[in-house]
Amino acid sequence: MSETTSGPSWVTLASNERVVWNGSPSLRAAAGSLVISLLLVGFGVGGIMIAFSRGEALINALSVVLIGIGTVGIVGLLLHRRSVQYVLTSEKVYKKSGLLSCTVRTIWLSRIQHTTITQTVRERILSYGTIDIETAGGNASGFRLANVSDPEYTSALLTEHGATKPRTNERTSNRTVTAQPHAY
Repeated sequence: MSETTSGPSWVTLASNERVVWNGSPSLRAAAGSLVISLLLVGFGVGGIMIAFSRGEALINALSVVLIGIGTVGIVGLLLHRRSVQYVLTSEKVYKKSGLLSCTVRTIWLSRIQHTTITQTVRERILSYGTIDIETAGGNASGFRLANVSDPEYTSALLTEHGATKPRTNERTSNRTVTAQPHAY
């Protein structure tokens, strides 16, 4: 993805900051649930057709329930995907979660110490995974980019842009140390 000078409305960019990548959880992560929800809707529609041809109220009622459950499943998956967004800029990583209420977490790239990619066999086959970002400052200071498409590429972007940022040494604030690329 090429760099852009504008981002989503919830990201405030500094004058020299550019968007490098943005994404949200992959639909591939929800493929199993999506297939089940679509099957429920399909069986429900088929049941209604059978119920009307035979005049059976019980099959009709069960079919409506199946359609309702399947529809709720599909809408829930799409809302969850929409409720989480990630943005990588030339300076920071942003994670937004929520639809009605919203939480935006930010990490400066210069504070990233390690990134870890986690993928199950299924995730490797479907090309998505989770990136854990660890920062200076303890256990609760990092965050997770869950179900990201092509996590190796995204992690490489984090490394590339984070490695070019100077990191200030905690003990001697006048001294600047160049960050080393992270291994993943």
